[in-house]
Amino acid sequence: MAKTLLERAIDIRDEVTEYQNTAERVGSVLVEVVENHTAVEQRVGEVESRSDDMLRDVTLHRQEIAELKRAGATMRDELDDQQMEITDHGVLLDKHTGKLSMYPAQMMMDLGLVESYDAGLALAARSEIAGNRNISFIRFQINGVSALRTTLIIQWPNGVNETAQLVFTDKAQWRRNVSGATGNADDTTTPTQLERTAPHYIGYDAATRKIQLKDYTQTVSRDVQLPVASRTTDGLLSKTDYANLFNFLIIEDNAQGPDSVKVKYPNPVSGAQNKFYLLPASEARAGVMTAALFQELKEATANIAEHYEEIQGHLDNIYARISALEKKTGIS
Repeated sequence: MAKTLLERAIDIRDEVTEYQNTAERVGSVLVEVVENHTAVEQRVGEVESRSDDMLRDVTLHRQEIAELKRAGATMRDELDDQQMEITDHGVLLDKHTGKLSMYPAQMMMDLGLVESYDAGLALAARSEIAGNRNISFIRFQINGVSALRTTLIIQWPNGVNETAQLVFTDKAQWRRNVSGATGNADDTTTPTQLERTAPHYIGYDAATRKIQLKDYTQTVSRDVQLPVASRTTDGLLSKTDYANLFNFLIIEDNAQGPDSVKVKYPNPVSGAQNKFYLLPASEARAGVMTAALFQELKEATANIAEHYEEIQGHLDNIYARISALEKKTGIS
């Protein structure tokens, strides 16, 4: 291991052998001393430079802290004006009730107690309220109703002098637009009819063919009736029509005439019995056999059967004579 500068200087000081303490060795130690001193001065300069930078940063941070303190004092004054206080976690509370509050207070307008639900909606539609762009939330309670049931309205601009309002009450949600909402107290506004925005349940009533939108109490808020199919309109197939189609059958009528065949079938829509006739055959077209023609054929068949042997004997004689002529003439 190499000796330190101090250890080398001690060795040179304590040497007793002649010519050991040469100028080269003494000079090398002095050079290292100077170099080490120079390095120390450089490090001291770097430390002083970093100290200046740190001092500037500290001064800047002190200025920023002072500005934050002034801003905090201003906010506390504003909170005092709004009757609010801020907790250690940054939550705004009402000074008197200790409940959550909002900042700025103009975002929420409390209409207080009103005589009815419609009266509260009418107040919320007034121009100075619906047209105030600083108000985002409106609430009111109905006089005589539990304080736990509060109507809340969220509103936002929806065009020139028009405000959209979303009304939450009794687990239901409604929407309307208020036109003429200029913000001036003397101006007249026109609110549209409330529309349910979120049905709780969609059902179908088979008896009336209606698709229904229902709220959480199963009260129907809107319905649409599906039409029954007809010759000109698409629609549903009724159970009566289905039964008629299912029972559709073409059969022969039990009561028949002598000259035609009657066929009956049900009407697919009305279920009434329809009929048509198969006419008798003629020389010009095909058809059914009449009772008279059947009788003639029957009698002819019986007559043939009765004279079969006689007819067969005549035929045998004819065949024999033909055979004899063939032999005589050589024609086969």
